[in-house]
Amino acid sequence: MQTVRVILAGVPPLLRDIVYASLSAEPGIRIVAESTEDYGALRDVQADVIIFSAGRGVADKILTPMLRRRDQTRLVVIAEDGASAYVCSPRGELSPATLRAAVRGD
Repeated sequence: MQTVRVILAGVPPLLRDIVYASLSAEPGIRIVAESTEDYGALRDVQADVIIFSAGRGVADKILTPMLRRRDQTRLVVIAEDGASAYVCSPRGELSPATLRAAVRGD
């Protein structure tokens, strides 16, 4: 089984503790880095998944660089209150066909 490498970025402390406790003991999942503010330090960390909070301007600081370099990392965006989350997966280069497929949920 391949290890899934995870980065925690901009997750508020209490929510971070919950996420960390949920994942750190799970076989096959390894938290490789975490940061609350210095997202530039995460730029060179190899990861399969980035988990971040939707608030505090974190999304823009993480998503924009990923879009520029066409990163294939999956994203888990958690609401600031921790009540819900969205999982975003890369779709590759944007074309009319990939846009239509994304809108349809294909």
